[in-house]
Amino acid sequence: MTSSLPLGWTVALIDEVSYDVRSGFASGNKNAYGGVSHLRMNNIGVRGELVLDTVRAVPPNLAKPNYFLEPGDVIVCTTNSTKLVGKCAFFDLVGRYAFSNHLTRLRPLSRLVDGKFLRWNLWVLWRSGAFEEKCKHWVNQSTLPKEELLNTPVLVPPLPEQRRIVAKLEKLLDKVDSCQKRLAKIPVLLKRFRQAVLTAACSGRLTEDWREENGAAGSSTVRDASGSLLDESDFPNGWHITNLGALAKLVTSGSRGWAKYYAESGAIFIRAQNINSDILDLEEPAYVQLPQSCEGVRTKVQLQDILVTITGANVTKSALVQTHIEDAYVSQHVALLRLKDVRVSEFVFLSLLSPMHGRRQLRSLAYGQGKPGLNLDNIRSVVLALPPLVEQNEIVRRVKQLFALADQIEARYEKAKEYVDNLKQSILAKAFRGELVPQDPNDEPATALLERISGNSRDPASESPRRRANNSGSSQKQLHFP
Repeated sequence: MTSSLPLGWTVALIDEVSYDVRSGFASGNKNAYGGVSHLRMNNIGVRGELVLDTVRAVPPNLAKPNYFLEPGDVIVCTTNSTKLVGKCAFFDLVGRYAFSNHLTRLRPLSRLVDGKFLRWNLWVLWRSGAFEEKCKHWVNQSTLPKEELLNTPVLVPPLPEQRRIVAKLEKLLDKVDSCQKRLAKIPVLLKRFRQAVLTAACSGRLTEDWREENGAAGSSTVRDASGSLLDESDFPNGWHITNLGALAKLVTSGSRGWAKYYAESGAIFIRAQNINSDILDLEEPAYVQLPQSCEGVRTKVQLQDILVTITGANVTKSALVQTHIEDAYVSQHVALLRLKDVRVSEFVFLSLLSPMHGRRQLRSLAYGQGKPGLNLDNIRSVVLALPPLVEQNEIVRRVKQLFALADQIEARYEKAKEYVDNLKQSILAKAFRGELVPQDPNDEPATALLERISGNSRDPASESPRRRANNSGSSQKQLHFP
């Protein structure tokens, strides 16, 4: 609230601190040769930055001079999904840039407001949800009316203090961004680690020391496991080459026409989306009421069954049924693999996940362009090297142990990521409480400057407020600020 404003600060409407506020223009021609760069919704990032990965060009005759951006402007996204209306960026590029009708340009009074300070002020308001209740909502998008934007109150410290705040913010936020980039590497490293563990497990390298201790040492050279070229001589002693068809008691998939059996409750219906992370995720299951006479009862899931996605973008994603499910069936997009000896199910499942073994083979077998698929013979044809059961158990134990370590690191990463993601907003909130930089009693109070600019700017060529502000009430404006 304004009653706790730092000394010399005031509250003003965007209308009072800007001398040119306008929306851009639409253009159906988005790739005009020799055209003018045209910034759009996607060119404003959620972190308050300009995103220039894809910049469209529009015909020069559409880009009138009053639609050009100048360094110091603030661009606000005023049409988008509700959550993205209000995201904003500071414009500091060299060259000719125009902007679309889904963006609104604010040209702040440079004698009163620093554009970078205004951008962060608006960004914090956007992240707090301040614009959501101001929007008009349509079927697929929301719009922030211009008057609502103009009547948005913002904080105005003395101008020199704004610049000190911006300088401090840029230094701190650069460190936060650097930290976020380093953290972003961790999921990639963990994925590579898990893949390396699976490759070592299914080639024999993971248990080399175990075999030495147990008198079962042998070769463990890894060759391309993409087909029938595997040879037992390439694997440790006691390992033998086989395929899923030889190991399976049942290889099947769900029937078509399940839609007529969908229900609010009943048997669980396992679809491709339930196994797209290589685990069986039944947090949001579908249900079916299946008559006993239905042909689909053959696909009833049992403990230790292996499920494989055989259609769509997540083809080859797999899951092992490790907990008892009373009544569940698979869809036509999921293959069900049931082994003759369920004791080997866990190792076979690891082989299917291994990027150099089962997964590599299945990906090479997937056919179709837009919607790749596998048939049941593809599943049966997958070749793998099978260790003795006692070594399988040791491999599974070690993989679980290493994966548990990766899970612990991932959990710590998620906490660190959440902390760093919130750190930016914490720093900005501190800045807008007047706690980030020391105040200077020699700075001219913002209220006095606002009154002087509003009362004395009569030169039409100069920056002047869009309307004369009645500052007798400016300090009483309600500002709901984080």
